[in-house]
Amino acid sequence: YRQFVHRNWYKLDKVSDGSTSVGVSSILANPNDYSGFYEALKVNDFFINYYLSGGAGYHKSKVKIKNTVEDIKTSTGYGYIASYAGTALSGVIEQKTFSLRSSLGLDLAVASSTSPTVQMEQLGVKEKGKIDSPRYRGSRWFSEYIFDLKDFKNDSESLEIAPRLFCDDTFKYSSKNCGLGAYVYYKFKDKKDNNLAVRFDHEQTNLTQRTKFRFYQNLNIPDVSMDSGANLMVDNFGKTQIEYNFNFYFH
Repeated sequence: YRQFVHRNWYKLDKVSDGSTSVGVSSILANPNDYSGFYEALKVNDFFINYYLSGGAGYHKSKVKIKNTVEDIKTSTGYGYIASYAGTALSGVIEQKTFSLRSSLGLDLAVASSTSPTVQMEQLGVKEKGKIDSPRYRGSRWFSEYIFDLKDFKNDSESLEIAPRLFCDDTFKYSSKNCGLGAYVYYKFKDKKDNNLAVRFDHEQTNLTQRTKFRFYQNLNIPDVSMDSGANLMVDNFGKTQIEYNFNFYFH
C-alpha cells in the first residue's frame, strides 16, 4: 500500500474579540512541495510501514490593540521549514494458548524558523525587534505487546493483557520523558449477545502517572439495544474524574 499526500495554503482574516482585532495569513512557499509519502509493506506475517513528509511556509499577522489615546498597531512575520519521518513494525504471532499482536516504532521531527520580526506603532512612533526562535527537534519510540488469551474458560469470554513502553525526547527540553504502562481488558458475552467489559489501564513516566478504569455494558432486547459505560481517571496530582453515559438505540 502506498499513498502520497499534499497540503494547500490557507488564509484567515479579521478576527476580533471586542478589544483586539487580528488579521492572520499563512501562505506556503509552494503548496505542491508540502507533501508526504506513506507506504506499508507485508513481509511474511509482519507489516512494515514508514512515512516521510515536510514543508515550508511563511506566517504573518497584524494585531490592532484598542487604546484610549490611539490604537496600537503590531505586526509580525516569520518563515519556517519542517520535516517528519517515522517507521513501525507490527505483526501477529499465533500460539495454542494465546495470540500476540506486537508493534515497535519510531517517530522523528525537526523544525526551524527564522527569528520573528515584531513591529509596534503608536502616535507615529515605531519600534522593531526580533524574537529568538530555536530549532525544534524530537523523537518518540514506542512498543506495545497485546496478549490475547485464547479459550479463557470458554468461547464467550476473552482476556487481553497489553504492556507498553515509550520514550519521548521532547522538542524543547534536553531531558527524556520515558515510561511504561499496561492495560487489562476482560469481556464477557452471554447467549443473547449481551456484552459486559471491564478495562484497567495504568501509565507512569518519570514526570507523570495516571490510572484509568472503564466499565462497559451492552444489553440487547427486541427492537431496542442499550449500552452504558463508566470511566474513573486519577492522575499523579490526585485529581479524580468520573464519567458515565447511557444510550438507547431503536431498531
